[in-house]
Amino acid sequence: MPRLIHLGWSHLAVVAAGVATVLIVWWILFMPTLQELYIREFALPRISERHGFQFGTVTFSRDNVSYSWAGFLNVNSNGELARAGVRRRDAS
Repeated sequence: MPRLIHLGWSHLAVVAAGVATVLIVWWILFMPTLQELYIREFALPRISERHGFQFGTVTFSRDNVSYSWAGFLNVNSNGELARAGVRRRDAS
């Protein structure tokens, strides 16, 4: 007959600390990527329709160096952002 393993409170604390450490490391490594994916795929399309803009990568050059930055590619002239003064190619 197999014997059951008996763990004490100290063992439970060590296991809980280990699981918490793994979860925290996972959160730190992958949360920015998950958040960016959510914003790009779900939040921005809904917000852009509501406020009348198209968001993307604005590319510009200065002193013979090219830069890419997230910004407004197009702003609908009847949208809320245009009334607020946001113009096309404004960087965020």
